[in-house]
Amino acid sequence: MGVDLQTYRGRIGSFNSAGIHNATVKGSSVLGDIFLMSLMTGSLSFIGLLLFMAGIEINPGPLTGKWPDSIISQRDIVAIAACIGEGLLTLGLVLGFSKAQIEQIQMDNRRSIEQAGSLLYKWLEKERNKASFTKLFTLLQDVPGLTVNWEKLEETYSLVGHQPFFNEELKSLLLQLDLTNKFPEKISVVEALAVDIDDQQERSNEDNLKKAPWILLKSLLSAVYYSRDTVPNQLSKLGDTGTLVVDLEHFYDAAPQTTEEGGSISRLDILWTLFHCCDPFVKQIIVRKLYICNLAVPFLSKDYRSPLVKAFIWPLRHLSLSFDESSTFSEHAFDISTHVIAFGRLGRPTLSKSCILNEILSDEKSKTKFPVFYDSSCESQHETRSVSQGTVDLFWLHPRPENYMDIMTTLFNMRGNLAEDFNASFLNLTKNLADILVVFTDIDDLKRNIKSYEHILKRFRFVVVIMSGLVFRDPDTLRVLQYINQIAKESSFDIKFIQTNKGEDVSKTGEIVKNILKVLAEHLKGKGGDSLHTRFDKQNCQDLLVETIYKAQSDNAERVADSVLQEIIKETNAWRNDRNISINDDLNHCRHSITPCSSIYTSELSKLIRALEVSQSSEESEKIQDQILGIRKKQTQNITESVASFVQNLCECRTKVERHFFINWLKLGMEKKMRKRMPCLQLMKENEEKVLKQLRLNNATEHEIKQQELTITDIEKQIENLTFGVDFLFRETAHICDSFIYLTEDTEQINLPSLEKITNTYADLVIQGQVHLELIDSDNFYMPTLWIRNVLALIDTKLINSKLITVSVLGLQSSGKSTLLNTMFGVHFSVSSGRCTRGIYAQLLPVRRHGRTEISPFNYLMVVDSEGLRSSDLLTVLYSYNRDNEMATFVTGLGNISIMNIMGEHISDLKDILQIVVNALLRLYEANNALPKDQRCFLVHHNVSEHAAKKKMSAGIKRFVECLDGVTEEAAIQEGSLSRRFTDVIQFDHDSSVQYIPCLWQGVYHLKHVNTEYSSAVIKLKHCLMNSTLNIGSGKTFTDFGIQAVDLWKGVISENFVFSFRNRLEIKAYCTIMEQINRSLWREEMSVRKKVLTCSHRSLSQCKLETNVKDKRNKLRFKISNAIEQFTESAFTMCEDLFGESEYKDITIKWKCDIHLYIKKRSDEIHSSLVKELNNSCEIKKFELSTLKLMEDKRTLLKSEATKLAKSLRKKGKEIDRKTIDSSFNKIWKRYKNENVCDKIDFQDLTKQHVLEKFKNNIKILRKVIKHTTEPTRLSNSFASSRICHTDINTEEPSDAKKEILFQELEVNVNCYLQKVEEVIQDICTETKELLTVDFMSFCKNVGDLFQELTSKVGNITLKKIFHIKLDMHVLTFASCAFKRHNEFYDNEFGMTAHMNRYKSELYILFQEDVANRTAEHRAAELFCLGVCNSFKKIFPVISV
Repeated sequence: MGVDLQTYRGRIGSFNSAGIHNATVKGSSVLGDIFLMSLMTGSLSFIGLLLFMAGIEINPGPLTGKWPDSIISQRDIVAIAACIGEGLLTLGLVLGFSKAQIEQIQMDNRRSIEQAGSLLYKWLEKERNKASFTKLFTLLQDVPGLTVNWEKLEETYSLVGHQPFFNEELKSLLLQLDLTNKFPEKISVVEALAVDIDDQQERSNEDNLKKAPWILLKSLLSAVYYSRDTVPNQLSKLGDTGTLVVDLEHFYDAAPQTTEEGGSISRLDILWTLFHCCDPFVKQIIVRKLYICNLAVPFLSKDYRSPLVKAFIWPLRHLSLSFDESSTFSEHAFDISTHVIAFGRLGRPTLSKSCILNEILSDEKSKTKFPVFYDSSCESQHETRSVSQGTVDLFWLHPRPENYMDIMTTLFNMRGNLAEDFNASFLNLTKNLADILVVFTDIDDLKRNIKSYEHILKRFRFVVVIMSGLVFRDPDTLRVLQYINQIAKESSFDIKFIQTNKGEDVSKTGEIVKNILKVLAEHLKGKGGDSLHTRFDKQNCQDLLVETIYKAQSDNAERVADSVLQEIIKETNAWRNDRNISINDDLNHCRHSITPCSSIYTSELSKLIRALEVSQSSEESEKIQDQILGIRKKQTQNITESVASFVQNLCECRTKVERHFFINWLKLGMEKKMRKRMPCLQLMKENEEKVLKQLRLNNATEHEIKQQELTITDIEKQIENLTFGVDFLFRETAHICDSFIYLTEDTEQINLPSLEKITNTYADLVIQGQVHLELIDSDNFYMPTLWIRNVLALIDTKLINSKLITVSVLGLQSSGKSTLLNTMFGVHFSVSSGRCTRGIYAQLLPVRRHGRTEISPFNYLMVVDSEGLRSSDLLTVLYSYNRDNEMATFVTGLGNISIMNIMGEHISDLKDILQIVVNALLRLYEANNALPKDQRCFLVHHNVSEHAAKKKMSAGIKRFVECLDGVTEEAAIQEGSLSRRFTDVIQFDHDSSVQYIPCLWQGVYHLKHVNTEYSSAVIKLKHCLMNSTLNIGSGKTFTDFGIQAVDLWKGVISENFVFSFRNRLEIKAYCTIMEQINRSLWREEMSVRKKVLTCSHRSLSQCKLETNVKDKRNKLRFKISNAIEQFTESAFTMCEDLFGESEYKDITIKWKCDIHLYIKKRSDEIHSSLVKELNNSCEIKKFELSTLKLMEDKRTLLKSEATKLAKSLRKKGKEIDRKTIDSSFNKIWKRYKNENVCDKIDFQDLTKQHVLEKFKNNIKILRKVIKHTTEPTRLSNSFASSRICHTDINTEEPSDAKKEILFQELEVNVNCYLQKVEEVIQDICTETKELLTVDFMSFCKNVGDLFQELTSKVGNITLKKIFHIKLDMHVLTFASCAFKRHNEFYDNEFGMTAHMNRYKSELYILFQEDVANRTAEHRAAELFCLGVCNSFKKIFPVISV
């Protein structure tokens, strides 16, 4: 074979698995037998010589040979097997297997890679703990004739870094740009996305070449399209002489320097050098940004590690050819069917190839041109290039009538001279990829070098030669053209010539372009295009290229990702089959079949947690917690195989790069599956919406419109069922782990990696910027709190002494929130028209501070993106504001800086939302002092020019702030806060905090690019944000951030009042109308209760017999029902009057039905309470009547019992003792007592109902207070036991000493108030009657009046809601206990219990005398004594509290 070692290494560097691209070894079976015999004699070197003589090369082995001593894993076996080609029989024999065993393995496994893997796996089982990398690779190195891709193995496993080979030009450029330590592919996503904070001096020195790559990178990430052409490219700038005329002695000094002497570097070289230094994932981001900037994308280059071609394929796999950056459903550049046309030059023609390409891409109608490809119009275009020579960048020509193309066309721009700057591998690869080669040259150059150019032209199937300049008819010209025609016939390729002149006149560029396009279109007409993916695969291009130094990791990750995807498809199909769902889409219904924990059980869990947060009793809480426990257990018991496989493979990736590849390969595979069906569904939805619009315009029937709406709903459901991605798998993992943490169990019990390992993996991904941290699941507004806190706590331990601040964005749907963050920070939140972001996501970015000596208050930035508000997908007739208000409050409360996004100039919707946010934040701050109070906000108006809008909108912004000031003041008074202005809650300056950003896009569709002014405005906004962060005292730790997020979420879901309103005006209107209604209802209720009470007492006092009581009860019930009906009707009438008289009647009318239901419920409660009190009164009356005259049946019963007992005892001849008499009597009495039981009034229940109604909008605070409330022994001077503290009040006094004095004064006033309340209680309890509900209501009214007196005395102190609640609970707890004791005493002395005791004594005397056969006189004497005793008790009562 006779190739040198370097060439051999170069060939195996482009290795593919055995049996695909490598040559077949002849006579392997014979040599294998010889080799087996030689092994028996130990003649390995001799056999190697024999193999070499037979034409089989000796295995060249690795470059370094230094390997780790660690044990090989099963995952490593897969990677190593992929690097082994021909020579498997020899390998098997060396590994110690017999020929029969090897042949059996070959029979069992069809593919060579599977055979190699099986051999290695059996060897691994055999060697066990001895199977180290060093041992295996030493064996592989010694196997003669074995084809091994040592370069890949060294990249993955070698302990010695493979030193890259590169030319002196690249080396010099890397040195000047200070990128030597970043080559190759070492700039990671974390480094690229780091947020820089520079001082003014540092920013002004941008001509430093060492900063140029980073300036370019940051500018590209912010979609500044001109950054490619304006990046600093020289160490020092020349002074401007002010004239073009220079004398001879100064001419040299005025000339620019060379690059080596500090002169300019080609900006295109800077771009390509930077691109070589970026890892595949940063390249992916850069390519996406270049595309939306309408700039050419780097594609092919020299590989500085081998003689092959470096192909940047990975970024194209993920590049969506749509301008909204959406990569889910649009075709990706690598997979779209396309024609490919390569443009190159031979020599140095006068006609610019790049200019012609830009002309082809321009819009002739609108005269729009754009420097897609770097051309002569760009700055420093004429400077000497080095790295960018011999490269290919590309762009896409969209089919349009004026360019004659039927499908998408990919244009290659081959930079440099085809004959000098591109080697054979490069030209062969380009030949395999391109349909047509368009060559720019001139006739003189062809005459001189046609022999040298011949091999280039012969490679391509169709060549178009553009002749630059004039072509004269002379013998040499004729000879060259005839020669070209001859080689075209001999080599079977077609060739066309296009001249650039008509006679002696040079043609216009537009005419040249038109002719080029016609020739190209004519050749391509009727021919289908192939994707770049197909072209790379079918043309055996893999032998000619390398993709990345991380190819081994990428290949491993791709295989694993494919296995996970196949598991998902298999499991989904089985799920659909079980339910007889006949849909062929692979990923349809994945959300329910693959991720049931988050899509099914989380919905139930979220509702239960909400209910738990607002539960009103411990019994209810315990019941809900039991249900939560059941759901949590279901989540841990219903983990699908697909999710388990995903988590296992994610955690077992050997390197972070492999893990990143795994996530991206899986994402790419899912998107490809969805893309088969999703575009069709979206088109169907658009068409059906057009039909619906037309039906409405044609005044169609309601039935027709309803049917069409149902059709659209069905399509939307199909789209929802089909939507699935890696984010859903991460969400499922988070929710599962959250439940395991809650249950204090470990995931290893279900064959998942340990919780510690999963959390560690996820924390690493967040730190590395590869995944967004999902804080809120949009479908259920659910936060896996335990999981979030664990992940953030672990990040805290990994990033020691790190602090962060948060920047969040809020706005209506499609207002450009995600696009703004993507442009500002270079991140990639999902963007598209409509509702693309669902839920709340955060991405972590490091912060770099250049030129600043002070200690930074933070070194990380948490960027939070949120779902759009007022989503059209969620707008229905029964639309509730809760979701939007909750989302807005959480996002605003979480961010140190909140960006309020507004599309256009109208701020009405955002004004409504902010009113609720301010009110909610005030309530949450008062409920939880741990929440921060240092929020700042910026208003960002999109699609508005700053120059036109700033003065025009200034007055509107001022009114906007004034409105929020009024809202804040009203809410603060209601909540007991000192805040009186909007800026007291959220810092805002109506001058500096309002920014205007122009429209995002500029240009016609196929030349659409990010508007320069948009990028500049976003960068300006970013500087404003970063400067404002410097005023933040200190950042938060990651643990603190997690605690804050959880507390805020719990506070939001426990708020059951504010979020249901559109704005503060609605809250005010609702509170006003309800206050008026409740006041009127209270008066009416008191009147009804007193009326019914008087009537019942009068009627029952007239009863002489127990039967009369029953009749009176029925009549009184009827009267109660009538009274309640009148009460209800009166309340409804009163309600109508209040609605009509209300200044907010246009607003309050919407609550009319709800208020009517509230009145009806109140009426039912009053009816139930009155009937209960009536029943108690009737029972007492019945008992009183029964005790006046002992009824005959009871006398007979007692006599019968006594006679039976006496007879039984006399027969035994024994005396009847008192114990026996008491026992017999108690049995008889128990039966009688059970017939006369009545309910008692529960004052604790009345207290609970009262405070729940009074503080129903502050349930969370109320629950905390109730939990810690105890019964005071006394009320006077009991301020200390009320648990009221300094944090329950607000005062504007800055001095702590003065605050303490005010608090002491408050204590005196409260004690005075408590003494008055206790006196009221004593007055009530001195009355000789049973206290009823009406008495409790009257007491609450008196307490309310006394509290008003108290508040009037403490005008210089603002009392928080918690103060009101604590004091009310303190007073009512004492009062309810006092009232309970009073009623118990009254009952024991004068009530039902007293009657029962007297009656029992009378019956006991009769029973005892009957048993003892005593005389009637004796019985009469006993009864007379008992009567005298009871009379004394009535005349001289002793009642105490």
